Amino acid sequence: MGIRLFGAVQGIKAQVQGLLLGLGTGGNANASEVLSGKEVTTDVGQITGTMPNEGSVTLTPGPSDVPIPKGYHDGTGKASAVVVPAANVLTGTTIAGTAGTMPNEGAVTITPSNAAQAIPVGYHNGSGTVPAVVVPVANVLTGTTIAGTAGTMPNRGAVTITPGSTAQAIPAGYHNGSGTVSAVSVPAGNVLTGTTIAGTAGTMPNQGVPTFTPSTSGDTSIPAGYYSGGIVKKAYPVGSMVSNVTVEQIAYSANPNSSGSSYGIAVDSQGNMYLCAGSILYKYNAAGSLVWSKNDFSYFGVFVDQYDYIYVNHNNSNLHKMDGSGNTVWNNAVGVQQAYNITICNSGYIYTYDGGTSTHPTRKHDGSGNVIWTDTTIGSNSWFSDTNFSTEVTVISGYVSGTSMAIRVVDSNDSLQWNLTASASAMSNCSGAVMGSDGYVYARNGTQVVKLNSSGGQVWSVPINDTYTLKGNIAIDNSTNIYIVEYQTGHRYMKINSSGTILWTYTASNMTPYAINANHSGSYACATIPYAGGTVFYGATQYLING
Repeated sequence: MGIRLFGAVQGIKAQVQGLLLGLGTGGNANASEVLSGKEVTTDVGQITGTMPNEGSVTLTPGPSDVPIPKGYHDGTGKASAVVVPAANVLTGTTIAGTAGTMPNEGAVTITPSNAAQAIPVGYHNGSGTVPAVVVPVANVLTGTTIAGTAGTMPNRGAVTITPGSTAQAIPAGYHNGSGTVSAVSVPAGNVLTGTTIAGTAGTMPNQGVPTFTPSTSGDTSIPAGYYSGGIVKKAYPVGSMVSNVTVEQIAYSANPNSSGSSYGIAVDSQGNMYLCAGSILYKYNAAGSLVWSKNDFSYFGVFVDQYDYIYVNHNNSNLHKMDGSGNTVWNNAVGVQQAYNITICNSGYIYTYDGGTSTHPTRKHDGSGNVIWTDTTIGSNSWFSDTNFSTEVTVISGYVSGTSMAIRVVDSNDSLQWNLTASASAMSNCSGAVMGSDGYVYARNGTQVVKLNSSGGQVWSVPINDTYTLKGNIAIDNSTNIYIVEYQTGHRYMKINSSGTILWTYTASNMTPYAINANHSGSYACATIPYAGGTVFYGATQYLING
């Protein structure tokens, strides 16, 4: 029965709807406009709604649009508020009504320093910079890195420096402050007073330039201290000699118990000196020690050749040749008396100048002493002459009277080189002449020393202080330095160079310089000075000069 009722109702409903439609009493809603689950009668009949019922919807804004869902909203839905952190939003920008407060710093440059640099709060546009850090690696200790750069300065740690006689380099690098410079120990007693070394004042006394005179009664003490020179005088005993020294330091007395004069003196290439004093022939070495003496004859004149053979005149007649030990090579009686001068040329010829006879002959001898020729025309006093080894010419000179010969120069073949008369050479009293390796003749002319050219012309003259013009020898060394003695008045001997400049003089006080000689190597010159009065001693003093 129930089913029949439902069908009847449904039929009635359909009829009513049809009637209503036919009468035009419905609406024009569409199903999508009617809430889902709701029915309405429209012009077309009853419809069921399809509009979604969204109820209460909450929408949260995001970085893109959020769609509002289609359908019915009951009015309790919402769009969530947008929370904007203004400090994180650039100033000038508004988000959801909130203005940003972040500062706009743009392009910022930050320069590193020895302290941290604050980066300013705000927006940076990416074009700012931090400048590169330039690290001087040599100034940064090794093992340390700054801004990616490793230092190269050596780490020296503790360095000890010991002072020396020269500056000590301090090594480059880092020193940790515990190094030291060693203390300088200065022995003050060894440092001259007035001198300070490393803060220590010297205490050594400065004695300056003293002169010490030895006492005959005992030793002379020498005070401690520094001496910048000075002289220690010595009373020389018999048989000693000072040699190879400067003229200011020389003095030697030979044969003090004899009043005999020393006419002959010579020196060899080793500095040994040969002296004829009081008729005795002495040899002294360069250290001043007596080597030997000979008194078997009465010795007068002496000469040493370039081979260090010794030639002497003795007993007023003989020529005698010896070796350096005093052994006889030959002994020839040739009549030579008082040969004040003997010379030998490189060819072996011997020339003697005889002062013991009235004619004062000049003789030439062969290598055994035999006479080759005798010449008495040179003048009344042909006492002093010389042979030049390098040119092998012999200069013969003598006292001149009127137009007598003044100077004659011959070679070893007896060929006459010069023949100068008194008028030609302007010589008044020639008491000695020598020829230098320069070809000039140097002569004693009275109270002058003169230099003559090959024509006899005077190149220069040097005045000397000697009123006695008959004696006073002249010698020359291989460097053409001239040596002379002032026999009577000046009591000096002198050294003069080839330009006429006096290099030095030495005054012999009350001595009387007599003879002088030089070896031809130019190493030594020597002079003999017989004592001339007084009571101190008798005998002869001779000087050996080095330069």
